[in-house]
Amino acid sequence: MKIVIKYLIGICILLCSCSYFGSGADEFDADAVCPESGRGTFVDERDGTTYKYTTIGNQVWMAENLNYASPHGYCPEMIENYCDLFGRLYVLIEEEGNYESLDSNLISSVCPAGWHIPSADEWLTLMKSMGGNIEEYDNRLESNYGLRLESSNYWIGVSGKKESDDCGFSAYPSGFSNQKNSEVKQFGRLALFWSLTSQGSALLSEARSFFLEFDRMVLYRNEEYKMSIRCIKD
Repeated sequence: MKIVIKYLIGICILLCSCSYFGSGADEFDADAVCPESGRGTFVDERDGTTYKYTTIGNQVWMAENLNYASPHGYCPEMIENYCDLFGRLYVLIEEEGNYESLDSNLISSVCPAGWHIPSADEWLTLMKSMGGNIEEYDNRLESNYGLRLESSNYWIGVSGKKESDDCGFSAYPSGFSNQKNSEVKQFGRLALFWSLTSQGSALLSEARSFFLEFDRMVLYRNEEYKMSIRCIKD
């Protein structure tokens, strides 16, 4: 079954001329936004895999990347234990080269029961929860508080900046891969996640991915890569 979605949502967070306001950057209180009491684990009954989750605002997110052996899931061989540590990379299109045609069966079944691939609106809500302003540049939304979502492990850091992972989201720099080859790019420097488009603004109707790069969070259009999946609770 084929579903045509105008664009999948690539979540890079670049800030543009338009501003979307989150909470004040200096007022961020992890105990209020994402208390540790909202964290735990659950089991994917399909394969018995146990995943961590974290509650951020009114959202419940998986706190690690999906590692389900579904069609179009990919485990890079050149990095030892890649999937055990970082989950799989996924392709969600139905036909190679046709990036507007998504596999509806895969989209609806790839996440565990009760969970789904996040929409652009849901990624934007997460960005707002991290505080500060979100601005629009060249069809991308960006914020500079990505360190609050990043694990303290595996990132190749920038002098003077340190990942804090305030909410236990624990984003790893798992990189991405081109659809036509197996090379993992930007490993240690970038986390790139699938997203589904949202109705409303032109930008959200085209966003296909969300990425974290050091302190940047970006929501933007991108569909040409094998990317990680971070599911959100229904």
